[in-house]
Amino acid sequence: MTVPHVATAIAAGAVAGLGSVPHCMGMCGPLVAGVCSGPRDGVSYQVGRTLSYGALGGLSGSLVAAGTSPLSAELAATVTSMTLALGLLWVAARLVRSAWPRTASAAPLLTLKTKEAAEATQARASAPAAPGRWARLVRPVLRYPLLVGVASAVLPCAALVNMGVLAGATGSPVTGAVAGLAFATTTGGGLATSVWASTLLRETRAGSLVVAAVLVLGAGIVSARALPLLSGEGAGSAAPACHTDASVAVPGGPS
Repeated sequence: MTVPHVATAIAAGAVAGLGSVPHCMGMCGPLVAGVCSGPRDGVSYQVGRTLSYGALGGLSGSLVAAGTSPLSAELAATVTSMTLALGLLWVAARLVRSAWPRTASAAPLLTLKTKEAAEATQARASAPAAPGRWARLVRPVLRYPLLVGVASAVLPCAALVNMGVLAGATGSPVTGAVAGLAFATTTGGGLATSVWASTLLRETRAGSLVVAAVLVLGAGIVSARALPLLSGEGAGSAAPACHTDASVAVPGGPS
């Protein structure tokens, strides 16, 4: 394990986390809002998930440590660039969709659905509460944000699977744990600002569209940087130097 490998693991985990922020905001955002009642609870939740994600990354790296080469710089650049590009495009699509005006024909249907939802909510409120076995087991855990953060590592989450693959590709439990910690840090920042960001971006349609355009531009830039690696141009650029050295050495030999 060398410093470049650690730096690559940090970059891979951080960029994968950055691309997964929209997913985490949608999946874990409501959970965070329901469990955390203030900044102190939020910090406890983030500490728990950071520790569990680091442990998960270390476990992934340990499982494939034997016979697995560390993640090369070319592969890391390609994976991180494409992951970030997909994440940026996904966020841009959601912004454009949220900024698009609703049609007038949808108003009666929306009113009907709202009325039905209100009636269903009232019916559920009047019904006697009967918590099941699963609810009785989970309810004590929900009182402690630290435990909820630790348990978030076992949620069925595609973003976590992506992080596990990246951590395993490092071929080391240490760099795998580092990738997991970087992933937890970037996604944690997205969760912390999810409510503020969603409110800010939806204030005006023009603001949402401008941000979406910037995200699409960023996705194009990072994708363009990964194209030479995918086409193999980076590996082929080293060949002329070898031939040049050989051609220079020939005149100095015996005639």
